[in-house]
Amino acid sequence: MHKPLLHGFFLVSFLLFACPMMALTEEEKAFIEYAKAGNLDGVQGAVANGININAQNEDGQTALHWAAWKSHEKIVDYLLLRNADTTIQSHKGHDAAFLCENKKIKQMLNNASWRINSRRIVSSLPPTSVGLVSAFSFLITFFYDSLAAVSKQ
Repeated sequence: MHKPLLHGFFLVSFLLFACPMMALTEEEKAFIEYAKAGNLDGVQGAVANGININAQNEDGQTALHWAAWKSHEKIVDYLLLRNADTTIQSHKGHDAAFLCENKKIKQMLNNASWRINSRRIVSSLPPTSVGLVSAFSFLITFFYDSLAAVSKQ
């Protein structure tokens, strides 16, 4: 093995295994546990105290992952209303919608993911096209929500 390659290998190994990952605070651990247990009051209290709503545990899971997996609909709804990021993936590459078996919650997560991705696309456009794209995005959102409402009936 060439020396530069060998040095790069050791550097990457050191960074991956010897450096500790950024640890969660006790408040963030409690917040994720509240979501996991279905404790809406605990989740609301943590958010009111300024918790990082997208904090990830050692497996890369967020409060939204756990609430979705455990089918805690009110907590999922609360987190989505506070702009929890539905696109965050765990270390296994799973987002909250992947873990969810509840159809209603999965639909809520997919709707929120679509909106997050469309906002990212619009924010990357030049200012001259943002107005047109925003109007188009509004129309698509309107029709998408209308279809979702019809499918519920």
